[in-house]
Amino acid sequence: MGIDLEAPERDALHASIRADLSLFGDFEDALARGEVNTCADLGRTLADGLRLLVDGALGWRLETTRPTVFSLCAEDLLPIMLRKTSTVQAEIEALENRDETLRGRLDDEAATELAELRLLNAACESVINQARRDLGGSTALRRPSVPLPDVAYPWDRLVPRFLHPIKVIIIEAMLWVGKPLAAKQVEFIMDDGTSVGIISYHMRALASVQVVRKVDHKKIRGATQTFYELAALNNGELEQKGEGRLEGGRRTPISEHGNGGVNSGSGRLGR
Repeated sequence: MGIDLEAPERDALHASIRADLSLFGDFEDALARGEVNTCADLGRTLADGLRLLVDGALGWRLETTRPTVFSLCAEDLLPIMLRKTSTVQAEIEALENRDETLRGRLDDEAATELAELRLLNAACESVINQARRDLGGSTALRRPSVPLPDVAYPWDRLVPRFLHPIKVIIIEAMLWVGKPLAAKQVEFIMDDGTSVGIISYHMRALASVQVVRKVDHKKIRGATQTFYELAALNNGELEQKGEGRLEGGRRTPISEHGNGGVNSGSGRLGR
């Protein structure tokens, strides 16, 4: 079953990608300064947008009158749209907070921007929901058929000893989405009823053993969201040690570790 977008939602996504293409200058400046992390973030944003335009059938028309059917499969679209909606929702929350501060008196330009962002978010969520439908479940992270990034991580060393299943999903989500995540975003990816509080607990536990590290704090509607990234992958430690290649260079999906491996042991990560 194809994944499609109605014309207004498609046009909103297209306009957002066109705006992102202006980041090429920032990318070039960051590259010249040797800012690796900034290059990675901007490069991912640019690559996602160009892939939707070139390979995803979003096309080059500024506006359309008919629904657009994507030519990319659900496995390819889902991580792209999860990254996109993560950014969009943060922008929406920032404007909504500003609106609350001003007691509903946003200027016309900001109000228009908020309406456009909400339409863009609706487009992202529509694609995400259709992709999950095609994958036969609420989250593709649990399906071994979904190709995950070819990034090394030493599951053979961690999982059999003491890794809790939620911590596995948190790490896979960070690998898959490719950017720092807060517990609220992981909750959205999991989409299985697991509470933000439980996810936050496991993210703090991962931070306590330096598997992930805090990179940012954002105050949203009176609550502070803490964003984490994978610490070891950021400094290349695992690649240097050569510990992450499993089974002839293929990363082992979560489901292949088995319940015995994931739930066994009583180390700090298992609680």
